[in-house]
Amino acid sequence: MNIALACGGTGGHLFPGLATAEVLKRRGHHVELWVAGKDIEAPALKAWSGSVHTVPAEGLPHGFSPRTLRAIWTLWRASNVCAVQMKQPAPAVLLGMGCYASVGPTLAAKRLGIPVV
Repeated sequence: MNIALACGGTGGHLFPGLATAEVLKRRGHHVELWVAGKDIEAPALKAWSGSVHTVPAEGLPHGFSPRTLRAIWTLWRASNVCAVQMKQPAPAVLLGMGCYASVGPTLAAKRLGIPVV
């Protein structure tokens, strides 16, 4: 099965995502990671031998500010970028680890009719 796994941005989302991806790979599934592309992710991703997609995303700040509008715009744009990239080949399912880096892939998967966990 082709599985997309959206994680990253922080170690609290990336490391559980990588552990889950490794188990799924050992069980014979093709797993693609969708991460935020932050510097903190690079050392952990060195051990990953599968596909990695970088999602242009950022977290929402506390309270409302101009940065909030920029973050919303970035997440919306991320969903569009992910929708294009997810079509070839489309995953059977997307597992989102709950971080801001999973927002774009999750919205894209929903738009494309891909089940989201």
